[in-house]
Amino acid sequence: MKRFVFAALLAAGLSARGQTFSIDVSGVKLGVAGFLQVDATLLDQTAEDELDPATRQPLNTERVFVHRGHVRLDASKGIVGAAIEVDANNIHGSQLQIIAAEVFADVGSKDAQRLPTLLLSLGITRIPFGYETLQHDLLRPFLEQSNINRALFPGSYQPGLRARGAFRFLRYDVAAMSGEPIGASSFAAQAPTHSLDFVGRFGIHTDIVSGVTFDAGASGLDGRGFSPGTPTTKVQLVWRDDNGDGIVQASEIQVIPGTTGEPSSTFRRFAAGADAHLSWKLPFALLVAGGEFIWSQNLDRALFVAGPVAQSRNQRGTGYSASAVLQELPWNFAAGLRYDSYDPDADAANASGGVRVPFDASVSTLAFMVSVRIETVMRLMLEYDRNHNAFGRGLNGVPASLAADALTARAELAF
Repeated sequence: MKRFVFAALLAAGLSARGQTFSIDVSGVKLGVAGFLQVDATLLDQTAEDELDPATRQPLNTERVFVHRGHVRLDASKGIVGAAIEVDANNIHGSQLQIIAAEVFADVGSKDAQRLPTLLLSLGITRIPFGYETLQHDLLRPFLEQSNINRALFPGSYQPGLRARGAFRFLRYDVAAMSGEPIGASSFAAQAPTHSLDFVGRFGIHTDIVSGVTFDAGASGLDGRGFSPGTPTTKVQLVWRDDNGDGIVQASEIQVIPGTTGEPSSTFRRFAAGADAHLSWKLPFALLVAGGEFIWSQNLDRALFVAGPVAQSRNQRGTGYSASAVLQELPWNFAAGLRYDSYDPDADAANASGGVRVPFDASVSTLAFMVSVRIETVMRLMLEYDRNHNAFGRGLNGVPASLAADALTARAELAF
């Protein structure tokens, strides 16, 4: 197995990776691949030389850290195979976790582009929704996904049964997924309920004219989320020594009544999305431009976690991104611009003058990126993110967008 990166595989939603070492043992092909991404946050206007009072973790983010260190093992014989991929990082202390692990069977034929017409897999696999979620970390021109993708599909992988493939210019990728994504804030890679999420993307990949390729797709998700209940509590007697004399007085005794527990429950969550990208081979570079739009309900699992049961209402969210990237510039340079916006709660409200008024809860990022490749296996990147949100508070206590820009450098090596 040689090193390969297929743009067509990316359009089909299939894993793209590099492999530099492989052996054949009794007809079983074994392969090893991986990559390392080390980031240096040169500027972050939200950084503070302080600790979070709740978690006691540092609030300083201007540092050097390992963002991703992946090692992938592949084994295949005939039409069946398996793969496992682990990640080591120190984003929040040293961590080692399984990113992907799946058993697969290529039960379909191959089309003219040597893509499988039906590839089945079971395990921890990519979530087949949209464009950025299916994009491999080594192929992404920007440092990270847009805000809405990181909110709805944190980690990009989730346990499930997946079927994907291609037929001529058509692409499909569908799955029945269990539990939560590996990057969810609660129950990561676990299944608190027996409910399944049905998710998929159907798209096209075609050459319009020589040098111009068009990719587009429509995605959908329907499933159920989990809301944990609350335990029953007993009546409590509390003494507060208000005057500090160490003597119990009747006025200092308080009775806290017990509460009736609430059982856990589930709620419906869904999303719909559309994406389109155009690749144009220019005389001096490859231009890739396009965008993605996603509409969702009760699906945020990372940034502004949806809680429709606790809030007694649904949490409707919308987001979009638009980007233009020049790749294959002279001396292996690349440059790009992306704008994305995410409104996690269209019905958000805030108190103002004693009344509830609508509140814009959206966050947005304007990202400028430049990169250069060295010896085909190393990439150096520099990205400036102009971030905007209204979740801060000014000196007068009024909601305001506080400074949150960031400048990050990355060194990436694939092996």
